[in-house]
Amino acid sequence: MKFKFLIVSLLLITVASFYEVFVIYSNSHKDLSQNYVQAPPDPPTPVRFIIKNLDIDLPIFETEIVDGVWEDSENGVSYLQGSPLPGDVGNSIMYGHNWANILGGLKNIKSGDQIEIVLSNGEVRIFNFRDMFDVTVDQTHILSESDYPKLTIYTCDSFLDAKRLVVTATPFNQ
Repeated sequence: MKFKFLIVSLLLITVASFYEVFVIYSNSHKDLSQNYVQAPPDPPTPVRFIIKNLDIDLPIFETEIVDGVWEDSENGVSYLQGSPLPGDVGNSIMYGHNWANILGGLKNIKSGDQIEIVLSNGEVRIFNFRDMFDVTVDQTHILSESDYPKLTIYTCDSFLDAKRLVVTATPFNQ
């Protein structure tokens, strides 16, 4: 009888040990993401500038004003960091060189032309061309805030770049 008791006891201890190992292993491999709070995703930024009717399709680079100097890109359109995301309320500022491979064709924009801004999250925001005009370099009112979504695009214009060609646009649904 002692022998049977010993075998049953050893069997119970073995089963209990396997069960304990199984429970510990199972718990150590649980999906811990339920307890992990993920940081919110970075807000989207503009990454592509497209005017199909002018065959313009360029990358967008975030730039800023450093010590009074406007950074610019030689490879695409500059988006002034700190101006609203295109399509959000306010005046979104984009600018670029008046070179054939950048915004040299901007002067050919016409009524009905659309401007597409692709965001880093894949969203495409479409704008309708509204107006085109020239200003002198000291006419900075084009950069003023707006109480509605507005896209302002400009490039150098005229002899020795004395003026700026300005194009404004509003979201497609407005």
